[in-house]
Parts: sequence; C-alpha cells; structure tokens
Amino acid sequence: MDVLHNVGDEAMSDEIDVLIYGFGGQGGDIAHLREYLDSRGRTTHMLTLAGHGGTKEDLHNTSHLDWLDSARKETAEIARSYARVNLLGFSMGGLLGIHLCEMERVNKLVLINTPIYCWNFGVITRSVISDLRSGGMENISYYMKNSSKYTAKSIIDFFKLLHATKGLLPSVVRDNIILQCIDDEIVHHRSADFIKEKIGGASQMKFYKGGFHQVFVKAPDIRDGMCEDIYQFLGQSAKTD
Repeated sequence: MDVLHNVGDEAMSDEIDVLIYGFGGQGGDIAHLREYLDSRGRTTHMLTLAGHGGTKEDLHNTSHLDWLDSARKETAEIARSYARVNLLGFSMGGLLGIHLCEMERVNKLVLINTPIYCWNFGVITRSVISDLRSGGMENISYYMKNSSKYTAKSIIDFFKLLHATKGLLPSVVRDNIILQCIDDEIVHHRSADFIKEKIGGASQMKFYKGGFHQVFVKAPDIRDGMCEDIYQFLGQSAKTD
C-alpha cells in the first residue's frame, strides 16, 4: 500500500486527500498534483488500482468491477483513520470517485478531465496535421503508444464502468468541482457540462484553455494553476443548506 504523505501534521490529521489515477495509468500520471498538495501541507494518499501499473496483460486479466473493488476497499481502510476523505479523481479515476461518494466519510469530490464523451477528434486532427507539416512524430507517436496499451476486453470494461457511472451522477451530494482542459484529446470538454448538469446543485466547474489529457505531465503551463484551484477548493468551508 502506498505510503501516506505528511501524516504527522496534526493540523491535517482529521482529513486526507485520496488521489485516483486513470484507465491503464499509474501514480506518476498525477504525481505532480500530489507533490503540490504535499508542499502546501496537506495529507495525501495515492490509491493502487487492481491490474494497473503493470503490463497490458495485467489490466486485461481484471475487470471494471475489480478496479472499483480495489478502490473501495483501500479507501475504506484509509477512512478508518480519518474523519473526512476528499476524493481527487483524474480521468477514469473520477468515475471511480463518483462511485466512492456513497461512503460515509467522503467529504469533497474533485473531477479532473473525467470522461463522458471520449475522444476530441478536432484536437487529434490538428495535432496530427501539425506533425505532418513539421515533419515530426511527437503527437502521432503519443497516440500510437496509448492505443497499444489496452486490449479490446479492457476497453469494453472501461465503457461498462462509464455507463454504470452516468446513472449515479444525480445522487452525488458531496461538495464537488469539475475541472476540464479544452484541448483534452482523450476526453471531449463537453463531458464537464454533462457531469455538472446531471449532478446539479452547487457543483463548481472550470475550463482551462489549451492543455492535454495528461495535464499534470504534458501541460506545465496549466498544471500549477489547476493544482492551486484544487488546493483552494479543498480548503473551502463546506456549504450548508
């Protein structure tokens, strides 16, 4: 299990930020966010999802139910020691976070580039054309590498999770914020509008001009601003009716 950061900080001992990475991902995808929150004195923990962080076969040999079960069990274990648990979900991690909102001690929910509508073909087309004009292969290689990470079964399981999550959105009653990069090539920015509409209530939402899906790895011009927005949201007092 991942080692907790800043657990000795008594001022934060009653609250923890649980980070959840995305489909086929690993902790490094959102390590920058964790490091940022650590530097501001928050207590953090990175979940370890079943089948993730290893080979394509490891992912293939698990299902969306395994991913969700591993997230739920680890979060429940953490919640035994903390009065409040904030869920910070990146990409598919946001879908898992929505499911985990049913847990009693969940306090706030942060959704980062969380999918409803997958693939922004306008962004992909522009980036491929840019490669062709420049004679480079950076974007094309990136798309090819990512497409080779998954089997058909894993992709089907991802969409099963996505479908199951849509119906839960109206039941999310936790304070939440929805963050989305406009130029996310994997998740169309319309996803944020859909999530906010279905959750309703006092959901906060913010779009970031430019960016990438892997915002904490590939968008140094945006990521610290997003990290600060998350930090400020987590520090806000909970809304009351």
